[in-house]
Amino acid sequence: MRELVTELRIVGSETNIFDTDIEYTIPLYQRAYAWEDKQLIQLVEDISDVSDDANYYIGALIVSRQGNKYEVVDGQQRLTSLYLLLNCLGLDVKNSLTFACRDKSNYWGRGIVPEAAEEMLRHAFEDLNLERVWCGYYDGNTKSKRVQEKLGFKYQWTTEDAPVPQMGESRKGHVNLLTREDWLARQ
Repeated sequence: MRELVTELRIVGSETNIFDTDIEYTIPLYQRAYAWEDKQLIQLVEDISDVSDDANYYIGALIVSRQGNKYEVVDGQQRLTSLYLLLNCLGLDVKNSLTFACRDKSNYWGRGIVPEAAEEMLRHAFEDLNLERVWCGYYDGNTKSKRVQEKLGFKYQWTTEDAPVPQMGESRKGHVNLLTREDWLARQ
């Protein structure tokens, strides 16, 4: 029988759940991220109501080990929310959560991606004081290409065999760049 982990600390004294060598992946069969303000506010309020010396049970996280990654079977809404929250709080969070994506998502066309990307760019250039932000998309993903163009990214180069480890394959990838100067000119 495999080892069962009965307690996993989201934030400890020195580390957090995403500051490890563990990688989580959200598979295609999972529903899209659907939490809205109501659920996120409730999560933050629940966590803030817990005293510093107490533990708080946030719910189950059920995973299936797939090679060196853990495929999330249940708990992806909470896990994704915590990942985003810890990032927003400025905690050291490794790139340890990936998502398998469908080409046709019912979120396309609602302006969610450009709005979120605009805020990330604002954070990059104003808060982090970066000089440039690099971005890319795989050949054939015209929606990602269009979003990047709308945001002001400029084409730099194409890589014929860009590795996609999550999918176990290589694809043609296109790399774009947005400089602080170009971003400021759009504001």
